[in-house]
Amino acid sequence: MKINFKNIKEAVVLVIPQFSDTETLRYEFRFTKMLFWVFLYTIITALFTIILLSITPLKNIIFHFENEELKQQVEKQLSLKIKFAFLLKRLNQSLQLIKS
Repeated sequence: MKINFKNIKEAVVLVIPQFSDTETLRYEFRFTKMLFWVFLYTIITALFTIILLSITPLKNIIFHFENEELKQQVEKQLSLKIKFAFLLKRLNQSLQLIKS
């Protein structure tokens, strides 16, 4: 199945509101123009959201649970690091005893 991009480029989207007026307006949009506006809206919304979350304190409210979990993970990593250092020290002492 071949896709004919020329037909897609020339496609038209019709919007006909259903009002009870006697005169109904038809809105005709080219598919490419509509696709452009949807893409532009998406980019602007994404940039606005990124800026809003990076500048304002809103990010602390939204990512509050993630921050708490990260703090707990850091505490666990520190305690494991201390335990590992203790075990490594004991292992080195045991090796020294075996060698001598």
